[in-house]
Amino acid sequence: MKNGEGGQLLAESLNRVRVSERVAWLGRRAGIVPLSAHDCRHYCATQMARRDMA
Repeated sequence: MKNGEGGQLLAESLNRVRVSERVAWLGRRAGIVPLSAHDCRHYCATQMARRDMA
C-alpha cells in the first residue's frame, strides 16, 4: 500500500492471514474474544437489516 507521496504506508503488506490476526488482536484489546472479520461483517449486515438499509 502506498501513501499519497509514494512511500510505504505499512511496513508489511496485508493478506487474509494478516487481516485475521489484526482483527483478533483488536478483539482481544477490546475484550471481545474471539473476534473475526466474519463476525464484524455479520454484525454490520445485522445492523443494516435492523435499520432497513439492506
